[in-house]
Parts: sequence; structure tokens; C-alpha cells
Amino acid sequence: MLVFKYNGGLALSVFENHLEAKNITLNGLLNYPLSSGISRIYAKTNFVGALNPEGSFTAAMENWLHQGGYIGIPNLVVNWSPLLLVGRGEINFNERLEPSLHLMTSSKGLTKLMDDLQERDFLERKGVFVAKILLANKSFKLSEEDRYASVITPLDFSDGKISVENITGRGARQTPRSSTTLTPLKQP
Repeated sequence: MLVFKYNGGLALSVFENHLEAKNITLNGLLNYPLSSGISRIYAKTNFVGALNPEGSFTAAMENWLHQGGYIGIPNLVVNWSPLLLVGRGEINFNERLEPSLHLMTSSKGLTKLMDDLQERDFLERKGVFVAKILLANKSFKLSEEDRYASVITPLDFSDGKISVENITGRGARQTPRSSTTLTPLKQP
């Protein structure tokens, strides 16, 4: 739904978006922790708040933030083996327009993903260890055949830090270890 107020100069109270990607194969150049095949990523998002289209983009965003603007995520689905995750949440921004993501999720394979991220030095061992203890107390298998346990948990990303169950696993590395060695380009 798109709502406009022409005489007040305000536009875009709520804008609903649907983003979907299916059957993607990654080239394997990076040492990412998940499989090279993404079955599906889907997000329904709502851009909530009034934007004034006049003036600069930065001024419009600052005004949007001061009036409580945010991006709602009523539906998120990630099927990227071994992770199967559904969730909902929102993205807020600080005064420097840096995003802060908060999700309530239900997932399978989350602890396997955390192990892989730790192995690739994206997450610290201590944070992963503590988060996995908390998750083990909450996880369950729906059937004997399930390879991974299901768990319902909050996930957060803010200030470059990933948190599971409010346990920070450290900020994401700027440059992950790669499975291939790349030679930097020489500048003339």
C-alpha cells in the first residue's frame, strides 16, 4: 500500500515490498560458511514512515528517523543449507543511518552455521560456546529423522556485531578467510 498526502508535501506512509531469490548457485570464490546453493531467500518488508521528497536525501532520512521511521520485516524465509530459517523483525537506523537488525526466528541448522562462522573467524569461540549452551536448552527435534534441531531465538545485528540470545559473537570480520588466494592489483 502506498499513501500520498500531496498538499502537505509528505509522501510514502507505508510501502510494502516483496523480495525473492530462488535456486541460486554461488561460484565458490569466497569461503562462505553455507552451501554454494541457495534454495530460497524471501523477505516481505514494509517501509514505514513519512518521507518528505523535497530537499536532500540525507535530510529526508534524518526527518524520517526523527518521526519514528523504520523498516518492518513481517516475513523472512532463508533456505540456504544447512540453515532453514523463518523470522520476523525490523530494521532501525541510528543518527548516522547505520542499520540495526532485530529478528525473532525459528530455525534448523543455526548451531551448525555458528560453528562454521567460528571456524572461519567471523565469530569468537567464547560467544559461540555460550550461545550454543543457551540454544541447546531451547532446541528440539520434531522427528527422529531431523538432522538438525529446531530452535526459536532472537538474532540481532548492530554496530557490526552479531548476537544470538543476546550473546555477542563479536563483530563480523571485514575480510573473511578465503578458500582461494587473491593477488591484489598493482597500481601504476
